[in-house]
Amino acid sequence: MRHSDLTTALTDRTAKTFLGILFGAVIIVALLNLLVPAESGLHVSSYTVSLLGKYLCYALLALALDLVWGYCGILSLGHGAFFALGGYAMGMYLMRQIGDRGVYGHPTLPDFMVFLNWEELPWYWHGFDSFGFAMLMVALVPGMLAFVFGWLAFRSRVTGVYLSIITQALTYALMLAFFRNELGFGGNNGLTDFKDILGFSLREDSTRVALLIASAVALGGAFVLSRWITGTRLGRTVMALPGLPHRALQAVDLHRQRDTRRHRRGALCAPGGHHQPRRILAAQLHRAGGVGGRGRPRHALRRGDRRHPGEL
Repeated sequence: MRHSDLTTALTDRTAKTFLGILFGAVIIVALLNLLVPAESGLHVSSYTVSLLGKYLCYALLALALDLVWGYCGILSLGHGAFFALGGYAMGMYLMRQIGDRGVYGHPTLPDFMVFLNWEELPWYWHGFDSFGFAMLMVALVPGMLAFVFGWLAFRSRVTGVYLSIITQALTYALMLAFFRNELGFGGNNGLTDFKDILGFSLREDSTRVALLIASAVALGGAFVLSRWITGTRLGRTVMALPGLPHRALQAVDLHRQRDTRRHRRGALCAPGGHHQPRRILAAQLHRAGGVGGRGRPRHALRRGDRRHPGEL
C-alpha cells in the first residue's frame, strides 16, 4: 500500500492495528503497576516496566535498521553508533542533573571527572543542563553524522559489502574513542548513577511508567513516519535501487536520495538510546532485524525487542 501523506499512513489498517496493540499493552502494564497492589498476582513490577521500556527502545532501533536494510537493500552496520550517540546525549543531561549529590559532591563535574582529576567541564558538555538542548542533540548529532558519512560514501560510489565494512569500522572507531578516559565520556564505565529527569526521581514507579509511555509514543511515531516515507516519491525511488541494473544506476544521479534516506534513519534510531548508553553488538542487532523480516516493519519490531534481559 502506498501512503501519500501522513494521514493515510496513520489511518490504514496495519498502522491502526499496530498502534492499538502497542498503546493498549502499555496502558494495561501502567495500570497493573500503579493501581494493583504488589501482593497481587496481577501486579507488574517496576523492573518489568523498565525492561519493557528498553525493549521498545530496541524495537525503535530495529525499525530504523529495517527501513534502510529491508526497504533499501543497504546493509549498514553502523546503527549501534547512532543509537549510542543518542543515548550519550541524554546521559550527559542526566549526569548534569546529579549536581552535588554525587559521591564526591562536586556541583559541576560528574564523579568520574573528579576521580580522573579533571579541573573543569569540557566545552562539549556545556548546554546539557537543559533538557531541550539535550533532546535537540539526541537527534541532531547522529543525524549530522549519518548525513556527512552517507554523503561521502555514496558520492564515492561505495556500496555493498564495502559500505557494510566501513560502517562497522565507524562504529568500532567511535567505541574505542568513547572508551578513552581523556575524551570525557566515562571510559569503560560509561555514564552511571542517574538520579532524576526533569525533577522527577528515576526510582519512582510513576517516572518509570512515564518513560515507558514516552518510549511507546516515540516508537509509534517512528512507525507511522517510516510508513509515510516508504510511500513518498523519494521513498519509492530509493526502494527501487536494489533492483535496477548497474547501467541504469549510472545514468541517474541518486546519491542525494540515498544520502537523505540515511540521514533520516540515523536520526530516527538515535532517540531509542535515551534510556542509557550501552553497547549494542552489530551481529545481535542485524540478526534480530533480519529474522524478523526485511521490509516488514511490524515483524522487525517483533524480533527487535526480543533480547535476553542479560544483554541489556
